[in-house]
Amino acid sequence: MGIKKRVLFFGPFTGPITGQSISFRQSYLNFKDDKILFNTNPFNKLKFLNSLYCLLILPSFFFIFNFEKVYFTSTRSNLGFIKDFQLLLLSRIFKKKL
Repeated sequence: MGIKKRVLFFGPFTGPITGQSISFRQSYLNFKDDKILFNTNPFNKLKFLNSLYCLLILPSFFFIFNFEKVYFTSTRSNLGFIKDFQLLLLSRIFKKKL
């Protein structure tokens, strides 16, 4: 038996229903190993607040939680790029697999 690795899921778990959010939600719910959820849409359609939340809270996840891998859904907006860039940068600094 191998060692199970904890995964950080970074994506839209709540909020507007889109194909991307449905797919992310199903991936998270069907993943059987140890996992951590970082919901990128806690304020539903308020994109600026969602981005601000991610920028302020995400770094603490890298210090508080112990995980080895990151699963994320990329965004297609300028504000979303900032969230994705921060996640990629932190993953690189803390040597997490994407």
